[in-house]
Amino acid sequence: MNKVWLITGANSGFGRAITEAALAAGDVVVATARRVASLNNLAAAHPGQVDILPLDVTDTAAIDATVRDVIGRHGPDRRAGQQCRAHACRRRGGDN
Repeated sequence: MNKVWLITGANSGFGRAITEAALAAGDVVVATARRVASLNNLAAAHPGQVDILPLDVTDTAAIDATVRDVIGRHGPDRRAGQQCRAHACRRRGGDN
C-alpha cells in the first residue's frame, strides 16, 4: 500500500521537492498551496496520485478542515493533524 502525504507549500521550494520525491516513489500526495494553479502540471503528469487543495497555513480553521478532508478521502492517520498544526505554528509569512 502506498503512503499518503499531505504536503503544504507543494508548489515551490522544499514542499515541491518533497512532493516530487513522494510521487517518484509511487506514493499519493495531497498537495496544498495558497496558489494551486502551479500544481496542475504535477497532477497531469501523475494521474491518480495527486490531490490538489488550496490551503493557507496561517488559517488554523482551514488546516483543520483540510485534515478532515484528507482523512475522509484517504483514511485516518493520527500524526497528520499534529504535523499540520505544528507546521502552521512555526510558519510565519512566506509565499506558497
